[in-house]
Amino acid sequence: MQLVARLAGTAVPYALSIALTKGVSLALMPWVAAHLSPTEYGRIEVVASIIEFFGLVFACGLADTLFRFAGGNCPEDERRDRAASIAGSAIMLAVICAALLQAAAPLIQGALPIPIDETALRLSLLGVSVGGLIELPLAWLRLRERPGSYLAFTAARALLQLVFIAWMVSRDARAESVLVAAATVELIMAAVLVSLQARSTGLRLTRESTRWLRGYSLPLILGGLATFALGSCDRWFLVEQVAVADLGRYGIATKLSLATALLMQPFGLWWYARRLTVLGEPGGLERSAAAVGLGFAILFIGGAIMCLVGPGFVRLALPESYLPAVRWIPWLVLACILNESASLLNVGCYARHTTWMVAAVNASGAAVAIVGYVLLIPDHGVNGAIAATIAAHAVRIAGFLAVGHRAARIPYPTLPILTLAAASAFGVWWVDGSGPIGIQVALAFLAPLVLLAIAFGLGLMRLEPLGRMWAR
Repeated sequence: MQLVARLAGTAVPYALSIALTKGVSLALMPWVAAHLSPTEYGRIEVVASIIEFFGLVFACGLADTLFRFAGGNCPEDERRDRAASIAGSAIMLAVICAALLQAAAPLIQGALPIPIDETALRLSLLGVSVGGLIELPLAWLRLRERPGSYLAFTAARALLQLVFIAWMVSRDARAESVLVAAATVELIMAAVLVSLQARSTGLRLTRESTRWLRGYSLPLILGGLATFALGSCDRWFLVEQVAVADLGRYGIATKLSLATALLMQPFGLWWYARRLTVLGEPGGLERSAAAVGLGFAILFIGGAIMCLVGPGFVRLALPESYLPAVRWIPWLVLACILNESASLLNVGCYARHTTWMVAAVNASGAAVAIVGYVLLIPDHGVNGAIAATIAAHAVRIAGFLAVGHRAARIPYPTLPILTLAAASAFGVWWVDGSGPIGIQVALAFLAPLVLLAIAFGLGLMRLEPLGRMWAR
């Protein structure tokens, strides 16, 4: 009972934070879709892909750097000093990035394949410049195991986005309204979280933190850019080959598919913050294997739920003009599962003193994706983009397994994982997603229970090895 209480005390706040974030996003989707045409939604997708690109650069891998150098078993005073150094570097980088982006705003506006208001673009670029100043303090809360505080800030962020976007869209039904609202919320949250980080750890600039950013964060930036090629980069190729309205429908399907990892993210928020610490402890390889097995079980169950629920959500909650998005959902769910699988399996690469191998593996996947976009999108449109993305994630998984195993020989429960994956895929294939809504709802409740029973039978849901980690 004590273990269950500890698990609940940590997992429930993380679960609620994810539920609020994703729930607000899903709640906003019908509202925005009802006010914006697929063409306007497509404009959002194009600009958002640009914003995501810069966001990956300017986040600078700060959260992972914090976990690597301020985590582990270092003394408390040293932990705070290191966090303060990384936070000071984050502020310096945010100022530099904001200045560069504002200077480049006219060039970016001219390069976009769709028209966009300059003021909205400038505000969006300013918002993305402070992304690292949001993620770093939130990562500090995770590292300090303060899930309640993490929940409070993520809930505030989600609710502010709900209010601002709904208000702006109701006043002016254009893509610019969504962009301005989202950027405003990011600026507010960055100001609040940086002030709290300063009170918690202080802020300072040191040569040591510069060395960490150069040796550990820089490869993560390059790897993040490579990962971008596996995500929103396909919009850059699609916008020249398909109608902007189809791009909007594709964006809807993509956002729904990302809910696949909804069940796993509370576990991931806890596990990714401390997996390197666990790996270095006695018995760490076996406990790491148990954690990865549990992550896969949750991931496959989430994927099956999304494949069953997603088509019904589009048919019931969105205007009829978005209905063509249904056909892409199962394949995008598969792409999401492969992406999350790579994250579960890359711990060996992160255990090194440098993350250049992470960047190399992600770059290999990115190369496959871009070649696939070039070859497949002109003839196959969105279907070609999805196929290229799936192939690229498969390459990443193979790379992380090959490279990571040399640094950390984790005995992954491969056969149980593959068995559960096959059961999940068969269940989704067997069920016709276009059937009556009532049947889909019933199956959405039944399928997770069946898969959960299979996962327990395969030994993937063992909590006892994780309980010792949680109790630390």
